[in-house]
Amino acid sequence: MEIVKRMNGHLYVPDVQATACCEIKAGIKRKARDTQDSSHHIIGEGMLTASEGTAAKLPKLNSVQRTAKGEQFLLYDSGEDDAHRFLIFGMLQQSKIWLADGTFKTAPPFFAQVYVVHGLRGGDDPMKTGHLLPSLFVLLPNKTENTYRRVWEQIHLLCPLVQPEQILLHFEKGAINSFEHVWPNTVVKCCFLHPTQNTWRHVQSAYTHDEELAMRIRKIPALAFARPADVPKLFEQVAWTSPLRLR
Repeated sequence: MEIVKRMNGHLYVPDVQATACCEIKAGIKRKARDTQDSSHHIIGEGMLTASEGTAAKLPKLNSVQRTAKGEQFLLYDSGEDDAHRFLIFGMLQQSKIWLADGTFKTAPPFFAQVYVVHGLRGGDDPMKTGHLLPSLFVLLPNKTENTYRRVWEQIHLLCPLVQPEQILLHFEKGAINSFEHVWPNTVVKCCFLHPTQNTWRHVQSAYTHDEELAMRIRKIPALAFARPADVPKLFEQVAWTSPLRLR
Protein backbone atom coordinates (compact mmCIF):
# COMPACT_ATOMS: atom_id res chain seq x y z
CA MET A 1 0.00 0.00 0.00
CA GLU A 2 1.38 3.41 -0.97
CA ILE A 3 0.29 6.62 0.76
CA VAL A 4 -0.21 9.16 -2.01
CA LYS A 5 -1.14 12.17 0.14
CA ARG A 6 -1.62 12.81 3.82
CA MET A 7 -4.54 15.05 4.74
CA ASN A 8 -4.63 17.22 7.83
CA GLY A 9 -6.98 15.86 10.44
CA HIS A 10 -10.13 17.81 11.33
CA LEU A 11 -11.86 17.76 14.66
CA TYR A 12 -15.45 19.04 14.70
CA VAL A 13 -16.52 19.92 18.23
CA PRO A 14 -20.26 19.55 18.86
CA ASP A 15 -22.02 22.92 19.16
CA VAL A 16 -23.93 22.47 22.40
CA GLN A 17 -25.47 25.94 22.23
CA ALA A 18 -26.81 25.37 18.70
CA THR A 19 -28.46 22.16 19.88
CA ALA A 20 -30.00 23.97 22.86
CA CYS A 21 -31.30 26.71 20.52
CA CYS A 22 -33.05 24.12 18.36
CA GLU A 23 -34.66 22.52 21.41
CA ILE A 24 -35.87 25.87 22.78
CA LYS A 25 -37.28 27.00 19.42
CA ALA A 26 -39.05 23.66 18.98
CA GLY A 27 -40.61 24.03 22.43
CA ILE A 28 -41.74 27.59 21.67
CA LYS A 29 -43.35 26.51 18.39
CA ARG A 30 -45.07 23.59 20.12
CA LYS A 31 -46.52 25.80 22.86
CA ALA A 32 -47.61 28.46 20.34
CA ARG A 33 -49.52 25.76 18.47
CA ASP A 34 -51.15 24.14 21.49
CA THR A 35 -51.98 27.09 23.78
CA GLN A 36 -53.50 30.56 23.61
CA ASP A 37 -50.70 32.24 25.59
CA SER A 38 -49.29 35.47 24.18
CA SER A 39 -46.08 35.35 22.14
CA HIS A 40 -44.24 37.39 24.80
CA HIS A 41 -45.25 34.91 27.52
CA ILE A 42 -44.36 31.82 25.45
CA ILE A 43 -40.96 33.15 24.41
CA GLY A 44 -40.18 34.42 27.90
CA GLU A 45 -40.99 31.04 29.42
CA GLY A 46 -38.89 29.28 26.79
CA MET A 47 -35.92 31.51 27.54
CA LEU A 48 -35.91 30.60 31.24
CA THR A 49 -33.85 27.47 30.59
CA ALA A 50 -31.41 29.16 28.18
CA SER A 51 -27.84 29.83 29.27
CA GLU A 52 -26.25 33.20 28.52
CA GLY A 53 -24.45 31.79 25.48
CA THR A 54 -27.56 30.08 24.15
CA ALA A 55 -29.69 33.20 24.63
CA ALA A 56 -27.21 35.21 22.57
CA LYS A 57 -27.77 32.87 19.60
CA LEU A 58 -31.55 32.95 19.75
CA PRO A 59 -33.47 35.43 17.55
CA LYS A 60 -34.78 38.58 19.19
CA LEU A 61 -38.44 38.74 20.21
CA ASN A 62 -39.44 41.17 17.44
CA SER A 63 -37.92 39.00 14.71
CA VAL A 64 -40.26 36.06 15.38
CA GLN A 65 -43.20 38.29 14.44
CA ARG A 66 -41.72 39.24 11.06
CA THR A 67 -41.48 37.69 7.60
CA ALA A 68 -38.24 36.47 6.02
CA LYS A 69 -37.91 39.93 4.42
CA GLY A 70 -38.12 41.61 7.80
CA GLU A 71 -41.68 42.89 7.37
CA GLN A 72 -44.03 42.89 10.35
CA PHE A 73 -46.39 39.91 9.98
CA LEU A 74 -48.27 39.77 13.28
CA LEU A 75 -50.15 43.05 13.02
CA TYR A 76 -52.46 42.70 16.01
CA ASP A 77 -53.29 40.40 18.92
CA SER A 78 -56.29 41.28 21.07
CA GLY A 79 -54.62 39.45 23.97
CA GLU A 80 -54.92 36.23 25.94
CA ASP A 81 -57.26 37.92 28.45
CA ASP A 82 -59.80 38.58 25.69
CA ALA A 83 -62.63 36.03 25.85
CA HIS A 84 -63.10 36.51 22.09
CA ARG A 85 -59.45 36.78 21.16
CA PHE A 86 -58.48 37.31 17.54
CA LEU A 87 -55.18 37.75 15.70
CA ILE A 88 -54.42 39.62 12.48
CA PHE A 89 -51.48 38.58 10.29
CA GLY A 90 -50.41 40.04 7.00
CA MET A 91 -48.84 42.90 5.12
CA LEU A 92 -50.92 46.02 4.63
CA GLN A 93 -50.88 46.99 0.97
CA GLN A 94 -52.63 49.72 -0.94
CA SER A 95 -55.52 48.15 -2.83
CA LYS A 96 -58.79 49.69 -3.95
CA ILE A 97 -60.60 46.38 -4.43
CA TRP A 98 -60.88 43.78 -1.65
CA LEU A 99 -62.24 40.27 -1.50
CA ALA A 100 -62.89 38.63 1.87
CA ASP A 101 -64.11 35.22 2.97
CA GLY A 102 -63.63 32.72 5.76
CA THR A 103 -62.89 29.03 5.96
CA PHE A 104 -63.94 26.86 8.88
CA LYS A 105 -62.46 23.47 7.97
CA THR A 106 -58.84 24.63 8.19
CA ALA A 107 -59.06 26.75 11.35
CA PRO A 108 -56.30 26.03 13.92
CA PRO A 109 -57.09 24.91 17.49
CA PHE A 110 -58.85 27.47 19.70
CA PHE A 111 -60.23 29.38 16.69
CA ALA A 112 -63.44 28.91 14.70
CA GLN A 113 -62.33 30.21 11.33
CA VAL A 114 -59.53 31.70 9.24
CA TYR A 115 -60.75 34.90 7.60
CA VAL A 116 -58.70 36.00 4.58
CA VAL A 117 -58.73 39.43 2.93
CA HIS A 118 -57.36 39.57 -0.62
CA GLY A 119 -56.36 42.73 -2.46
CA LEU A 120 -56.63 43.20 -6.22
CA ARG A 121 -53.58 45.09 -7.45
CA GLY A 122 -51.70 45.88 -10.66
CA GLY A 123 -52.48 47.29 -14.07
CA ASP A 124 -54.53 50.29 -15.13
CA ASP A 125 -57.71 48.26 -14.69
CA PRO A 126 -57.17 45.79 -11.79
CA MET A 127 -60.46 44.00 -12.51
CA LYS A 128 -59.10 42.98 -15.94
CA THR A 129 -55.31 42.94 -15.62
CA GLY A 130 -54.68 42.88 -11.87
CA HIS A 131 -53.52 40.11 -9.56
CA LEU A 132 -55.43 38.86 -6.55
CA LEU A 133 -53.04 38.67 -3.60
CA PRO A 134 -53.81 37.48 -0.05
CA SER A 135 -52.99 40.39 2.23
CA LEU A 136 -54.51 39.68 5.65
CA PHE A 137 -55.13 36.48 7.59
CA VAL A 138 -57.37 36.77 10.64
CA LEU A 139 -57.89 34.01 13.21
CA LEU A 140 -61.42 34.43 14.55
CA PRO A 141 -63.13 32.78 17.55
CA ASN A 142 -66.61 33.01 15.99
CA LYS A 143 -68.55 34.75 13.21
CA THR A 144 -70.62 37.27 15.15
CA GLU A 145 -71.21 40.78 13.87
CA ASN A 146 -69.43 42.25 16.89
CA THR A 147 -66.27 40.23 16.20
CA TYR A 148 -66.26 41.23 12.54
CA ARG A 149 -66.68 44.87 13.55
CA ARG A 150 -63.73 44.69 15.94
CA VAL A 151 -61.59 43.24 13.15
CA TRP A 152 -62.54 45.90 10.59
CA GLU A 153 -62.03 48.66 13.17
CA GLN A 154 -58.59 47.34 14.05
CA ILE A 155 -57.59 47.12 10.37
CA HIS A 156 -58.75 50.72 9.97
CA LEU A 157 -56.62 51.76 12.95
CA LEU A 158 -53.59 49.93 11.56
CA CYS A 159 -53.92 51.65 8.21
CA PRO A 160 -56.18 54.71 8.58
CA LEU A 161 -55.48 56.03 5.07
CA VAL A 162 -56.79 52.89 3.37
CA GLN A 163 -60.15 53.48 1.72
CA PRO A 164 -61.26 50.53 -0.46
CA GLU A 165 -63.58 51.43 -3.32
CA GLN A 166 -65.16 47.97 -3.52
CA ILE A 167 -65.27 44.80 -1.48
CA LEU A 168 -66.66 41.39 -2.39
CA LEU A 169 -68.05 39.53 0.64
CA HIS A 170 -69.92 36.31 1.23
CA PHE A 171 -73.64 36.54 2.01
CA GLU A 172 -73.33 36.96 5.77
CA LYS A 173 -75.21 39.85 7.33
CA GLY A 174 -72.80 40.27 10.23
CA ALA A 175 -69.78 40.71 7.97
CA ILE A 176 -71.66 43.08 5.66
CA ASN A 177 -73.13 45.28 8.42
CA SER A 178 -69.85 45.54 10.30
CA PHE A 179 -67.88 46.46 7.18
CA GLU A 180 -70.39 49.16 6.18
CA HIS A 181 -70.14 50.57 9.71
CA VAL A 182 -66.38 51.12 9.33
CA TRP A 183 -66.26 52.01 5.61
CA PRO A 184 -69.71 53.44 4.79
CA ASN A 185 -68.59 54.82 1.40
CA THR A 186 -67.27 51.52 0.04
CA VAL A 187 -69.38 49.64 -2.51
CA VAL A 188 -70.22 46.23 -1.02
CA LYS A 189 -70.91 43.35 -3.39
CA CYS A 190 -71.61 39.71 -2.54
CA CYS A 191 -70.33 36.49 -4.05
CA PHE A 192 -72.82 34.68 -6.31
CA LEU A 193 -71.38 31.29 -5.39
CA HIS A 194 -72.61 31.27 -1.79
CA PRO A 195 -76.39 31.61 -2.35
CA THR A 196 -76.16 29.07 -5.17
CA GLN A 197 -74.43 26.58 -2.88
CA ASN A 198 -76.91 27.27 -0.10
CA THR A 199 -79.89 26.70 -2.40
CA TRP A 200 -78.41 23.46 -3.70
CA ARG A 201 -77.71 22.21 -0.18
CA HIS A 202 -81.41 22.40 0.70
CA VAL A 203 -82.96 21.00 -2.48
CA GLN A 204 -80.42 18.66 -4.06
CA SER A 205 -82.49 15.51 -3.49
CA ALA A 206 -85.69 16.89 -5.07
CA TYR A 207 -83.71 18.71 -7.78
CA THR A 208 -82.36 15.51 -9.30
CA HIS A 209 -85.77 13.78 -9.46
CA ASP A 210 -88.21 16.53 -10.47
CA GLU A 211 -87.55 18.35 -13.75
CA GLU A 212 -90.21 21.04 -13.22
CA LEU A 213 -89.00 21.75 -9.70
CA ALA A 214 -85.42 21.94 -10.97
CA MET A 215 -86.43 24.67 -13.43
CA ARG A 216 -88.09 26.69 -10.66
CA ILE A 217 -85.07 26.29 -8.41
CA ARG A 218 -82.70 27.58 -11.10
CA LYS A 219 -84.71 30.80 -11.27
CA ILE A 220 -83.85 31.68 -7.67
CA PRO A 221 -80.08 32.26 -8.11
CA ALA A 222 -80.79 33.71 -11.57
CA LEU A 223 -82.33 36.72 -9.80
CA ALA A 224 -78.77 37.90 -9.19
CA PHE A 225 -78.53 38.83 -12.88
CA ALA A 226 -81.65 41.02 -12.86
CA ARG A 227 -81.62 44.75 -12.29
CA PRO A 228 -81.73 45.46 -8.52
CA ALA A 229 -84.97 47.44 -8.88
CA ASP A 230 -86.68 44.46 -10.56
CA VAL A 231 -85.61 41.79 -8.06
CA PRO A 232 -88.52 42.12 -5.53
CA LYS A 233 -91.17 41.84 -8.26
CA LEU A 234 -89.40 38.94 -10.00
CA PHE A 235 -88.94 37.13 -6.70
CA GLU A 236 -92.68 37.32 -6.05
CA GLN A 237 -93.36 35.89 -9.50
CA VAL A 238 -90.99 32.99 -8.88
CA ALA A 239 -92.53 32.36 -5.46
CA TRP A 240 -96.16 32.34 -6.62
CA THR A 241 -95.49 30.10 -9.63
CA SER A 242 -93.43 27.59 -7.65
CA PRO A 243 -94.74 24.41 -5.99
CA LEU A 244 -95.88 24.80 -2.39
CA ARG A 245 -92.97 22.74 -1.05
CA LEU A 246 -90.54 25.28 -2.52
CA ARG A 247 -92.19 28.30 -0.87
